[in-house]
Amino acid sequence: MPEISTRSAAASARRTRGAMFALTSAVLFGASMPLCKIFLADIKPLALTGLLYGAAGTTLAAWRFFAPRILPVEKPLGKREIPWLLGSALSGGVAAPLLLFIGLQLTPASTSSLLMNFEIVMTVLIACLLFGERLTTYSVLGVSLITFGSVLLSWGGIPEGGSFWGIIAVLGSCACWSIDSNFSRNVSHADPVEYAMWKGLIGGVACVGMSVILQPAHIPLLTLLYAVLVGLTAYGISVVLFVYSLRDIGTARTGGYFAVYTFVGAIVAIPLLGESVNWATAVAAGVMAGGVVLMFRENPVKGQAANQ
Repeated sequence: MPEISTRSAAASARRTRGAMFALTSAVLFGASMPLCKIFLADIKPLALTGLLYGAAGTTLAAWRFFAPRILPVEKPLGKREIPWLLGSALSGGVAAPLLLFIGLQLTPASTSSLLMNFEIVMTVLIACLLFGERLTTYSVLGVSLITFGSVLLSWGGIPEGGSFWGIIAVLGSCACWSIDSNFSRNVSHADPVEYAMWKGLIGGVACVGMSVILQPAHIPLLTLLYAVLVGLTAYGISVVLFVYSLRDIGTARTGGYFAVYTFVGAIVAIPLLGESVNWATAVAAGVMAGGVVLMFRENPVKGQAANQ
Protein backbone atom coordinates (compact mmCIF):
# COMPACT_ATOMS: atom_id res chain seq x y z
CA MET A 1 0.00 0.00 0.00
CA PRO A 2 2.72 2.56 0.84
CA GLU A 3 4.41 1.76 -2.48
CA ILE A 4 1.16 2.30 -4.40
CA SER A 5 0.54 5.54 -2.52
CA THR A 6 4.06 6.73 -3.35
CA ARG A 7 3.62 5.95 -7.04
CA SER A 8 0.26 7.71 -7.07
CA ALA A 9 1.74 10.80 -5.42
CA ALA A 10 4.65 10.81 -7.89
CA ALA A 11 2.26 10.50 -10.84
CA SER A 12 0.11 13.34 -9.49
CA ALA A 13 3.18 15.56 -9.03
CA ARG A 14 4.30 14.73 -12.56
CA ARG A 15 0.90 15.68 -14.00
CA THR A 16 0.88 18.94 -12.05
CA ARG A 17 4.38 19.79 -13.22
CA GLY A 18 3.49 18.97 -16.82
CA ALA A 19 0.38 21.16 -16.61
CA MET A 20 2.41 24.09 -15.26
CA PHE A 21 4.98 23.72 -18.04
CA ALA A 22 2.22 23.70 -20.66
CA LEU A 23 0.38 26.68 -19.16
CA THR A 24 3.55 28.78 -18.89
CA SER A 25 4.43 27.89 -22.47
CA ALA A 26 0.90 28.92 -23.50
CA VAL A 27 1.12 32.33 -21.82
CA LEU A 28 4.48 33.11 -23.46
CA PHE A 29 3.27 32.09 -26.90
CA GLY A 30 -0.22 33.57 -26.65
CA ALA A 31 1.00 37.03 -25.66
CA SER A 32 3.22 37.08 -28.75
CA MET A 33 0.37 36.91 -31.30
CA PRO A 34 -0.85 40.54 -31.03
CA LEU A 35 2.76 41.70 -30.81
CA CYS A 36 3.53 39.88 -34.05
CA LYS A 37 0.59 41.64 -35.71
CA ILE A 38 2.27 44.94 -34.76
CA PHE A 39 5.61 43.72 -36.14
CA LEU A 40 3.93 42.87 -39.46
CA ALA A 41 3.54 46.60 -40.12
CA ASP A 42 7.32 46.73 -40.62
CA ILE A 43 8.30 43.13 -41.38
CA LYS A 44 7.06 40.76 -44.09
CA PRO A 45 5.63 37.41 -42.87
CA LEU A 46 8.54 35.37 -44.25
CA ALA A 47 11.16 37.62 -42.69
CA LEU A 48 9.32 37.72 -39.35
CA THR A 49 9.13 33.91 -39.23
CA GLY A 50 12.86 33.65 -39.86
CA LEU A 51 13.68 36.38 -37.36
CA LEU A 52 11.64 34.87 -34.52
CA TYR A 53 12.90 31.34 -34.94
CA GLY A 54 16.43 32.46 -35.75
CA ALA A 55 16.51 34.51 -32.53
CA ALA A 56 15.25 31.52 -30.55
CA GLY A 57 17.79 29.18 -32.10
CA THR A 58 20.84 31.41 -31.66
CA THR A 59 20.04 32.40 -28.07
CA LEU A 60 19.41 28.77 -27.09
CA ALA A 61 22.68 27.80 -28.78
CA ALA A 62 24.43 30.35 -26.57
CA TRP A 63 22.62 28.89 -23.56
CA ARG A 64 23.80 25.38 -24.43
CA PHE A 65 27.38 26.66 -24.64
CA PHE A 66 27.21 27.97 -21.07
CA ALA A 67 24.69 25.43 -19.70
CA PRO A 68 27.24 22.75 -18.63
CA ARG A 69 28.62 25.27 -16.15
CA ILE A 70 25.13 25.80 -14.65
CA LEU A 71 22.99 22.72 -15.31
CA PRO A 72 23.85 19.24 -16.62
CA VAL A 73 23.12 18.70 -20.32
CA GLU A 74 20.54 15.98 -21.00
CA LYS A 75 20.69 13.17 -23.52
CA PRO A 76 21.53 14.65 -26.95
CA LEU A 77 19.47 14.03 -30.08
CA GLY A 78 20.45 10.89 -31.98
CA LYS A 79 20.08 9.69 -35.57
CA ARG A 80 16.62 8.28 -34.89
CA GLU A 81 15.36 11.71 -33.84
CA ILE A 82 16.65 13.58 -36.90
CA PRO A 83 13.66 12.82 -39.20
CA TRP A 84 11.23 13.91 -36.45
CA LEU A 85 13.29 17.04 -35.81
CA LEU A 86 13.31 17.97 -39.52
CA GLY A 87 9.58 17.31 -39.83
CA SER A 88 8.90 19.38 -36.72
CA ALA A 89 11.12 22.23 -37.91
CA LEU A 90 9.53 22.39 -41.36
CA SER A 91 5.93 22.09 -40.17
CA GLY A 92 6.16 24.09 -36.93
CA GLY A 93 9.19 26.29 -37.63
CA VAL A 94 8.45 27.34 -41.22
CA ALA A 95 4.96 26.55 -42.53
CA ALA A 96 2.86 27.12 -39.37
CA PRO A 97 4.17 30.55 -38.33
CA LEU A 98 4.27 31.75 -41.94
CA LEU A 99 0.59 30.86 -42.42
CA LEU A 100 -0.26 32.42 -39.05
CA PHE A 101 1.42 35.72 -39.91
CA ILE A 102 -0.34 35.81 -43.28
CA GLY A 103 -3.60 35.21 -41.41
CA LEU A 104 -2.79 37.95 -38.89
CA GLN A 105 -2.38 40.41 -41.75
CA LEU A 106 -5.89 39.61 -42.97
CA THR A 107 -7.73 38.90 -39.70
CA PRO A 108 -7.96 40.64 -36.29
CA ALA A 109 -5.49 39.19 -33.77
CA SER A 110 -8.27 38.43 -31.24
CA THR A 111 -10.16 36.34 -33.81
CA SER A 112 -6.98 34.59 -34.97
CA SER A 113 -6.08 33.76 -31.37
CA LEU A 114 -9.47 32.19 -30.65
CA LEU A 115 -9.50 30.37 -33.97
CA MET A 116 -6.19 28.74 -33.05
CA ASN A 117 -8.21 26.58 -30.63
CA PHE A 118 -8.83 24.37 -33.65
CA GLU A 119 -5.22 23.22 -33.25
CA ILE A 120 -6.36 21.18 -30.22
CA VAL A 121 -8.80 19.26 -32.38
CA MET A 122 -6.17 18.39 -34.97
CA THR A 123 -3.50 17.60 -32.37
CA VAL A 124 -5.75 15.21 -30.46
CA LEU A 125 -7.02 13.50 -33.60
CA ILE A 126 -3.49 12.91 -34.91
CA ALA A 127 -2.34 11.67 -31.49
CA CYS A 128 -5.28 9.26 -31.44
CA LEU A 129 -5.27 8.01 -35.03
CA LEU A 130 -1.53 7.82 -35.71
CA PHE A 131 0.11 7.44 -32.30
CA GLY A 132 -2.42 5.34 -30.38
CA GLU A 133 -3.49 7.83 -27.69
CA ARG A 134 -7.08 7.36 -26.54
CA LEU A 135 -9.84 9.93 -26.33
CA THR A 136 -11.92 10.06 -23.16
CA THR A 137 -15.54 11.20 -22.98
CA TYR A 138 -14.40 14.60 -21.75
CA SER A 139 -11.93 15.04 -24.60
CA VAL A 140 -14.52 14.02 -27.21
CA LEU A 141 -16.97 16.61 -25.86
CA GLY A 142 -14.19 19.20 -25.63
CA VAL A 143 -13.06 18.63 -29.21
CA SER A 144 -16.68 18.89 -30.39
CA LEU A 145 -17.20 22.25 -28.64
CA ILE A 146 -13.93 23.65 -29.96
CA THR A 147 -14.83 22.54 -33.48
CA PHE A 148 -18.23 24.24 -33.17
CA GLY A 149 -16.57 27.41 -31.90
CA SER A 150 -14.19 27.41 -34.86
CA VAL A 151 -17.14 27.05 -37.24
CA LEU A 152 -18.81 30.04 -35.56
CA LEU A 153 -15.71 32.16 -36.08
CA SER A 154 -15.43 31.07 -39.70
CA TRP A 155 -19.07 31.40 -40.76
CA GLY A 156 -20.93 33.23 -37.98
CA GLY A 157 -19.73 36.59 -39.11
CA ILE A 158 -16.25 37.79 -40.07
CA PRO A 159 -15.25 40.79 -37.89
CA GLU A 160 -14.57 44.16 -39.45
CA GLY A 161 -11.17 44.04 -41.13
CA GLY A 162 -11.35 40.25 -41.27
CA SER A 163 -11.00 37.97 -44.28
CA PHE A 164 -12.17 34.48 -45.19
CA TRP A 165 -8.74 33.67 -46.61
CA GLY A 166 -7.14 34.99 -43.44
CA ILE A 167 -9.19 32.45 -41.49
CA ILE A 168 -8.15 29.70 -43.91
CA ALA A 169 -4.49 30.67 -43.39
CA VAL A 170 -4.88 30.50 -39.60
CA LEU A 171 -6.55 27.07 -39.86
CA GLY A 172 -3.64 25.96 -42.06
CA SER A 173 -1.22 27.04 -39.35
CA CYS A 174 -3.26 25.00 -36.84
CA ALA A 175 -2.84 21.90 -39.01
CA CYS A 176 0.92 22.44 -39.31
CA TRP A 177 1.40 23.05 -35.58
CA SER A 178 -0.67 19.98 -34.70
CA ILE A 179 1.67 17.89 -36.87
CA ASP A 180 4.60 19.62 -35.16
CA SER A 181 3.23 18.75 -31.68
CA ASN A 182 2.90 15.08 -32.55
CA PHE A 183 6.36 14.96 -34.13
CA SER A 184 7.78 16.63 -31.03
CA ARG A 185 6.59 13.78 -28.81
CA ASN A 186 9.11 11.52 -30.55
CA VAL A 187 12.05 13.67 -29.43
CA SER A 188 10.72 14.66 -26.00
CA HIS A 189 13.00 12.12 -24.28
CA ALA A 190 16.09 13.98 -25.54
CA ASP A 191 17.40 17.39 -24.46
CA PRO A 192 14.51 19.89 -24.94
CA VAL A 193 16.92 22.83 -25.20
CA GLU A 194 18.86 21.14 -28.02
CA TYR A 195 15.62 20.28 -29.80
CA ALA A 196 14.29 23.85 -29.58
CA MET A 197 17.70 25.19 -30.62
CA TRP A 198 17.88 23.12 -33.81
CA LYS A 199 14.24 23.77 -34.60
CA GLY A 200 14.88 27.50 -34.31
CA LEU A 201 18.07 27.41 -36.35
CA ILE A 202 16.57 25.31 -39.14
CA GLY A 203 13.40 27.39 -39.34
CA GLY A 204 15.31 30.65 -39.00
CA VAL A 205 17.90 29.91 -41.68
CA ALA A 206 15.28 28.57 -44.12
CA CYS A 207 12.93 31.54 -43.76
CA VAL A 208 15.62 34.24 -43.63
CA GLY A 209 17.21 32.75 -46.75
CA MET A 210 13.92 32.72 -48.64
CA SER A 211 13.14 36.22 -47.39
CA VAL A 212 16.42 37.63 -48.69
CA ILE A 213 15.66 36.16 -52.10
CA LEU A 214 11.89 36.72 -52.32
CA GLN A 215 11.05 39.59 -49.95
CA PRO A 216 14.14 41.71 -49.24
CA ALA A 217 13.29 44.60 -46.92
CA HIS A 218 14.78 46.99 -44.36
CA ILE A 219 13.76 46.31 -40.74
CA PRO A 220 13.85 49.20 -38.21
CA LEU A 221 16.39 48.52 -35.44
CA LEU A 222 13.91 48.91 -32.56
CA THR A 223 11.44 46.54 -34.20
CA LEU A 224 14.27 44.10 -34.76
CA LEU A 225 15.26 44.15 -31.08
CA TYR A 226 11.68 43.65 -29.90
CA ALA A 227 11.19 40.79 -32.36
CA VAL A 228 14.37 39.08 -31.11
CA LEU A 229 13.05 39.24 -27.53
CA VAL A 230 9.69 37.81 -28.59
CA GLY A 231 11.47 35.08 -30.55
CA LEU A 232 13.48 34.02 -27.50
CA THR A 233 10.48 33.85 -25.17
CA ALA A 234 7.61 32.76 -27.45
CA TYR A 235 9.51 30.50 -29.87
CA GLY A 236 12.44 29.43 -27.71
CA ILE A 237 11.64 29.14 -24.01
CA SER A 238 8.00 28.33 -24.80
CA VAL A 239 9.06 25.39 -27.01
CA VAL A 240 11.41 24.04 -24.33
CA LEU A 241 8.62 24.11 -21.72
CA PHE A 242 6.21 22.49 -24.19
CA VAL A 243 8.59 19.56 -24.69
CA TYR A 244 9.00 19.14 -20.93
CA SER A 245 5.22 18.98 -20.69
CA LEU A 246 5.06 16.33 -23.42
CA ARG A 247 7.34 14.17 -21.29
CA ASP A 248 5.11 14.40 -18.27
CA ILE A 249 1.55 14.25 -19.60
CA GLY A 250 1.61 13.26 -23.28
CA THR A 251 0.56 15.02 -26.48
CA ALA A 252 -3.23 15.19 -26.13
CA ARG A 253 -3.26 16.52 -22.58
CA THR A 254 -0.42 18.98 -23.25
CA GLY A 255 -2.40 20.26 -26.23
CA GLY A 256 -5.43 20.76 -24.02
CA TYR A 257 -3.56 22.86 -21.48
CA PHE A 258 -1.64 24.73 -24.16
CA ALA A 259 -4.96 25.86 -25.64
CA VAL A 260 -4.96 28.62 -23.01
CA TYR A 261 -2.65 30.58 -25.32
CA THR A 262 -5.57 31.37 -27.63
CA PHE A 263 -7.39 33.21 -24.86
CA VAL A 264 -4.22 34.95 -23.72
CA GLY A 265 -3.74 36.22 -27.27
CA ALA A 266 -7.34 37.40 -27.56
CA ILE A 267 -7.27 39.16 -24.19
CA VAL A 268 -3.99 40.95 -24.96
CA ALA A 269 -5.13 41.92 -28.47
CA ILE A 270 -8.28 43.77 -27.43
CA PRO A 271 -6.64 46.56 -25.35
CA LEU A 272 -3.28 46.49 -27.17
CA LEU A 273 -4.68 46.75 -30.68
CA GLY A 274 -8.07 48.27 -29.87
CA GLU A 275 -9.90 45.43 -31.58
CA SER A 276 -13.65 45.04 -31.20
CA VAL A 277 -15.56 41.86 -30.39
CA ASN A 278 -18.67 40.94 -32.41
CA TRP A 279 -21.34 38.39 -31.47
CA ALA A 280 -19.65 35.50 -33.26
CA THR A 281 -16.36 36.09 -31.48
CA ALA A 282 -18.03 36.42 -28.07
CA VAL A 283 -20.16 33.28 -28.45
CA ALA A 284 -17.26 31.31 -29.94
CA ALA A 285 -15.03 32.34 -27.02
CA GLY A 286 -17.58 30.98 -24.54
CA VAL A 287 -18.09 27.74 -26.46
CA MET A 288 -14.35 27.20 -26.86
CA ALA A 289 -13.75 27.98 -23.19
CA GLY A 290 -16.18 25.19 -22.32
CA GLY A 291 -14.32 22.86 -24.63
CA VAL A 292 -10.98 23.71 -23.07
CA VAL A 293 -12.38 23.12 -19.55
CA LEU A 294 -13.52 19.66 -20.63
CA MET A 295 -10.07 19.00 -22.11
CA PHE A 296 -8.58 19.92 -18.75
CA ARG A 297 -10.63 17.14 -17.16
CA GLU A 298 -9.29 14.50 -19.56
CA ASN A 299 -7.70 11.60 -17.73
CA PRO A 300 -4.08 10.66 -18.47
CA VAL A 301 -3.83 8.77 -21.74
CA LYS A 302 -3.84 5.02 -21.31
CA GLY A 303 -0.74 3.46 -22.72
CA GLN A 304 1.34 6.55 -22.05
CA ALA A 305 2.43 5.56 -18.56
CA ALA A 306 5.96 6.71 -19.26
CA ASN A 307 4.64 10.19 -19.85
CA GLN A 308 2.40 10.32 -16.81
